[in-house]
Amino acid sequence: MILIIFTPPDKILKQGGIREIIKKENLTNISVEELDYSQLLLGEDEEIKDIWPYLLQEAVTNPNRDKIIQAADSFDKIAHDFQASDIFENADLSENFTRFFSYLKKNEETKFKICAKKLLKSTI
Repeated sequence: MILIIFTPPDKILKQGGIREIIKKENLTNISVEELDYSQLLLGEDEEIKDIWPYLLQEAVTNPNRDKIIQAADSFDKIAHDFQASDIFENADLSENFTRFFSYLKKNEETKFKICAKKLLKSTI
């Protein structure tokens, strides 16, 4: 349990979040509640930059239309923070981006075009 407390956030995300770690470790005396990130997405750049990758992972792991739309709607606030190397060097982030854009292309074509354009501008 103590090791979990000192685990860096990026490692926690790679393992599926605190809830997944607790489930894997079979820690029955600890419970975790999900936060509603929608209010944080209205905040400033730093706040959004910190939580957006987690929001993306959460939205695409078990595809949830509302969460994917939230991620798409806030994408313009964080697109400039991503470099091509950030995406290609992080396998999890790359996979999440692939799932995100695949979902948008199939189900939300207008949002797909907007997000793809913003990502392209930010990586060039």
